[in-house]
Amino acid sequence: MECWHDTERCVKSPQNPLGVPIWKIFSFCFWQIPVHPLGHHWTIAPENYATKDNTENVNTYVGYSVEPSCNSQAIIPHAERPRGGVYAMTKCVSYLAPQHLRAWPPSFYERAAHELGIHFTIGAINASDPQRCGGTDEHLELPQLSEYGGEEVMTNLGILERPVFMHEVAKSRVLLGVGRPWISPTPYQALCLGVPFINPIVEWDTSRPHDRAYWNTQHNGLRDLDPPYVYNVHKNDEAGFVKALSQAMKQPIGR
Repeated sequence: MECWHDTERCVKSPQNPLGVPIWKIFSFCFWQIPVHPLGHHWTIAPENYATKDNTENVNTYVGYSVEPSCNSQAIIPHAERPRGGVYAMTKCVSYLAPQHLRAWPPSFYERAAHELGIHFTIGAINASDPQRCGGTDEHLELPQLSEYGGEEVMTNLGILERPVFMHEVAKSRVLLGVGRPWISPTPYQALCLGVPFINPIVEWDTSRPHDRAYWNTQHNGLRDLDPPYVYNVHKNDEAGFVKALSQAMKQPIGR
């Protein structure tokens, strides 16, 4: 139970005059939601959710490090990585279904596979469980890998244990965002392991499509970075999708 709910033994109150003043207590939320009675400023978050139009009503940014998890996996030399290996970051197959935030339709993957020799790997549950796949309609029809060209184009390894997952990312040449999940630590870990990230731009101002201040990307914490580390590509931009993959494959990065 949160301290501020315990007016007898924790938070300072008329019943507990020696308790902790509520303004000295902070709460944590990974997302943008305030989870403290005093609001955003008393809610700490690992990401900076401030935007051009909103710098006040955001949780307090404290940041975090992926160094321990990154260091648990050795760097794999590029010469030892599968030549066309791309890890598509999606923990749920439902994120590949036709919906507002899906970044790329199946035809994009098939074209990249045929033109660039790419093979996509995912590690996802084949379900539409709203509890595990946030924002997913439980009645959503799940896509089949056959729609993506079958096993020749994409392989689903299922849910992976953390060490296996880190190894799969480390041996990839590119980490591909697909629209969701939002704000995952995985792109940071990938960059730490020498794997560039393709970051889908899922919403933007159509009158100024290249103004990053008005972008909403899968990972806004990385939208201000550029190639060869991060490739920001507009949703449903087939030419941009193939170009980013091609460039990322040709320009390996180090840690």
